[in-house]
Amino acid sequence: MNGLVKKLIIGTVIFILLVIAWRVFTGSQNSPEELVRSSGGNTLTDIGGSSVEDTFVDTLLNVSTITIDTSLWSEKAYSNLRDFSVILIPESVGRDNPYLPTTTSVSAAEGEVSSVVQ
Repeated sequence: MNGLVKKLIIGTVIFILLVIAWRVFTGSQNSPEELVRSSGGNTLTDIGGSSVEDTFVDTLLNVSTITIDTSLWSEKAYSNLRDFSVILIPESVGRDNPYLPTTTSVSAAEGEVSSVVQ
């Protein structure tokens, strides 16, 4: 009886998961008109151009009235700033092909090691 109860519970859980998956994948199918709606309820084709143009003009007028305070450049604190830049000296780059194996030959008689790059 205990095994039968476990099988019944597992079967019920699987059935519920299948129903949930079915509802998620085949749920409400939105029509193209619903997908184009804005938050105000108007579709994009219903918006006249005037409200969009008015918003653009208002934003443009607000941007054109922005002023920048240039008194910062004449302050003593700004003129006392120091440049701590580090000058980078150009160095040679690596080999043309860094993945090309190097060959090393050892001369035991002379005690020299020479490396040849191909």
